[in-house]
Amino acid sequence: MERIIPARKDRAVRLALPSVASVQDAREAVDVVLVAVAEGGITLAEASAALDLIEAARRAIEPDAAPLLDAPQVRVSFVSAER
Repeated sequence: MERIIPARKDRAVRLALPSVASVQDAREAVDVVLVAVAEGGITLAEASAALDLIEAARRAIEPDAAPLLDAPQVRVSFVSAER
């Protein structure tokens, strides 16, 4: 059966995102996703998928607004807990 329908490799992710009815709601949803990544609750790949959905919802509300996350301006740094 797995040859016909490959097994899923991702997992269900549960995030308490606000309903996205405005650009501000979308920004708040992005904050929830970023906190989940920072706390280790979701992976970067899972966050990327969630952010894509949030951005799609934001574009449906205000198609002419600037993107929530402009890649050249996003800076991510990782700090090791072990020193």
